[in-house]
Amino acid sequence: MKNADNEVKPVLIISSDGGPDENPRYRKVIAHAIGHFKKYDLDAIFIVTNTPGRSTFNRVEGRMAPLSRELTGVVLPHDSFGTHLDSSGRTVDVSLEENNFKKAGEILAEIWSAVCIDGHEVVAKYIDPNNDTSSVSDLPAEGWYTEHVRESQYLLQVVKCDDGDCCSPRRSALHMILHNRFLLPSYPITQVDGHPTIPNPEEHDGKSFAPFLIRYCLPIQPLHDFISCSTCGIYFSSITRAAEHRRAVHSALAAPARKVRPSRIVTRRATELLCASDNGLEWLYQNKVKEQMILLKITWTCWFQ
Repeated sequence: MKNADNEVKPVLIISSDGGPDENPRYRKVIAHAIGHFKKYDLDAIFIVTNTPGRSTFNRVEGRMAPLSRELTGVVLPHDSFGTHLDSSGRTVDVSLEENNFKKAGEILAEIWSAVCIDGHEVVAKYIDPNNDTSSVSDLPAEGWYTEHVRESQYLLQVVKCDDGDCCSPRRSALHMILHNRFLLPSYPITQVDGHPTIPNPEEHDGKSFAPFLIRYCLPIQPLHDFISCSTCGIYFSSITRAAEHRRAVHSALAAPARKVRPSRIVTRRATELLCASDNGLEWLYQNKVKEQMILLKITWTCWFQ
């Protein structure tokens, strides 16, 4: 992670799973990535995730498998200091709930700290969320974002620009490889007469690279006009982000913002809602979701309680 000068290396690549809190297309994940990019003076940060169902190919997930094995048969008590729930299972004592949760976390840390993976000791410690004083602001100005960030369903890129008044000098030779600064879409390449050549679609054997039909991503084609900017051609991973870009950068051409109507609301946290749609799950601010859906969520919650 660090070089001989004890500095974070200039190019950071992170591979994460596709969970709602780690997916690189979510707003807070992007905000954290930009925060790291600025804090550590990175030339670039890339966050990549696997497609659904393929997290087994994530090396970090594989390394963590022994931790799950150690939990076989373990039952974590929810009432170490007394129950914080009423007869309906609702929380009635938040402070007691936090203490019980902390005790369960300390038990997990004790179990995992006794594990040794490939000769390496595991260090596990419960971190009290109330002691976390770090804060991450929302996304930067849209002009800065458009110049430095590229997002997609499975890849986030934050890269320094060429403006010396905006970004500090590069610490790596990454720009010698990526002449356009950002990673380009993958193409199959073969050699013809000693020169690299991109073959025609009919010449593609489908063995070394994903078939063109899959790479064309047919499921998102109907949404292409909504998630890509028709003015500058930049692709966004969600309709919400594309709409924000149009309003901020091309305000004269942007259509009035419309609230999102998801198929259902899975859960909520503070002012955000985890919304489900045909394109998957996405955290959205409550004021960006149609009120009828929020009311429906509250009604169903009260009904089941």
